[in-house]
Amino acid sequence: MAIRLSRTFVLRKLHQLSGIVPLGIFLLEHFYTNSKALTGAKDFNNAVVDLQSIPYILFVEIGGIFIPLIYHGLYGLYIWYRGDSNVGDYPWTGNWLYTAQRWTGLIALVYITYHVIDMRFTGVHLMAGGYQYAFSKVWYEFREPFRISFYILGIVAAVVAGENPGASARMVYEPGLSPEKMNVVSGGTGSTASKVTPSSRVAVTRAYDIAGSMLVSFTFKLVPSVLPR
Repeated sequence: MAIRLSRTFVLRKLHQLSGIVPLGIFLLEHFYTNSKALTGAKDFNNAVVDLQSIPYILFVEIGGIFIPLIYHGLYGLYIWYRGDSNVGDYPWTGNWLYTAQRWTGLIALVYITYHVIDMRFTGVHLMAGGYQYAFSKVWYEFREPFRISFYILGIVAAVVAGENPGASARMVYEPGLSPEKMNVVSGGTGSTASKVTPSSRVAVTRAYDIAGSMLVSFTFKLVPSVLPR
């Protein structure tokens, strides 16, 4: 018997999947490249050169980063607008995770939009041969305490929004799981979400949880390395 999936269900599955692949992977890669700043400006600049030497980098950026990011951000805003947080009435773990993901996702979207515009389209164009100025550009950004605080807030929000170990990952990694089989009602929408239990965490999600915690810790180690002295 054929299973018919609703349009909303498919769009949400794509939204959840795009948050892990490729955006989640890109986040990890971003942290790896930025970690080169810990060993000095030369290593960081060389890492930027290596990253831009990827064949067909423009198509990789458009198809693997910008399109998924735009879809994930815009559809995420739609979900955020349509959703109804009811942690006051149902203070369950799943509802708290849902609320945290909504707000951290919104903060992350604002931060990523600012970061892309600021690093890609203003000042020295790092993608057009200005690789030797990569470290200096970040150093210049961190001269202002407000920007440092905004960076930390945005990075933490991106990690928290991306590593939610609840319903999102379960729906992505259990393709046969339909909305009707979910067992925690999301108030006000008539839709359902997954109860967060140890059995609902798949291996990929556990790895992302650990990586997320490590990356938040790493952020506070990386920032001082590029601060003006």
